[in-house]
Amino acid sequence: MKVPVVRPLLRRTELLPGESLDSLVERLNILNGYKGFDFVGELAQAVGGETRFRYPRHDSGLERLVCLTGIDPVHLHAASPHIYADVIAPHDTQIVTLPNRRSLRIAETGWLFISSHVFYCPACLKQGGYQRLSWAVESVLVCLQHKQFLTQWCPHCWSPISIGDLMTTHCHWCQADLTQAETPSIAADVFGLFGTVHR
Repeated sequence: MKVPVVRPLLRRTELLPGESLDSLVERLNILNGYKGFDFVGELAQAVGGETRFRYPRHDSGLERLVCLTGIDPVHLHAASPHIYADVIAPHDTQIVTLPNRRSLRIAETGWLFISSHVFYCPACLKQGGYQRLSWAVESVLVCLQHKQFLTQWCPHCWSPISIGDLMTTHCHWCQADLTQAETPSIAADVFGLFGTVHR
């Protein structure tokens, strides 16, 4: 199936360290003046709705993202949950081969990866307002860098936060500073940390 021609976005940006595709698309929406609706996400849909930009399952989806963003497909793949395919879904993966003959592993069961809630580490958020891919994996509950639990709530009004809130580092309901949220530390859980790092 031939992928329709997609023109590059007028304003583009690079992936930030550890950033998720969701976060990149949110930043591109804002950068291009599409704040309030997911225009970039719609553009990234593959032909016939075969894939979703959050975890593109076909080479056509990756090709569209490359055309829109100008970002190397290997880097886009690494910003998607597919980077964990060998660990989370080793028996439910396929290989897609891109036009440049690079092969990437794709997981079929995308629902295993992305949570319906937006989690974040307040300490990481102080270093940069964007979503890290590791926060978006369903089974991840802690930040190994800062050895503390992730949270999904505003520390002031306890509303669930959005990816857009991560960009501003403030709750869109009450404007509370999300970097000031306090979450339980796991620094003393030596055995748990050892098992997590070495699994």
